[in-house]
Amino acid sequence: MQTTLFDVPKKIKLTKKLKGEFIKKKLGTDMKWIMKAVITIYNQQTEEEKKKSESLVYNCIGFTSFDAAKLTPIAKSIIKHGDTYLNWGYKQTLKARMPKYWKQIFEMCNQEKLIKIMEEEYGHQ
Repeated sequence: MQTTLFDVPKKIKLTKKLKGEFIKKKLGTDMKWIMKAVITIYNQQTEEEKKKSESLVYNCIGFTSFDAAKLTPIAKSIIKHGDTYLNWGYKQTLKARMPKYWKQIFEMCNQEKLIKIMEEEYGHQ
């Protein structure tokens, strides 16, 4: 049986797997996390990729070629206007597409801060 964060007893080691599950969940449900993540991933794109809304360099960094055309303009809008112009459809697109970027977010995030957030949210001590 697969363990989820909801089943995790207190005082457990927060493994990379559990951290990954936590980030994936946040990137599929929490608009604050999603908006910050889409900007973070966008900022990993090359300047040319940002201009063309394409993934031009295969380096496992930034958006995939499938997502670049859709997510680059959304990221630019968030940077410029916040969530003011994010309609329901854009939010659903982000919720569907951003969880796949959990590994990039995991690699870039402050691990101590992540653990603190997880402990606060799930009551770990």
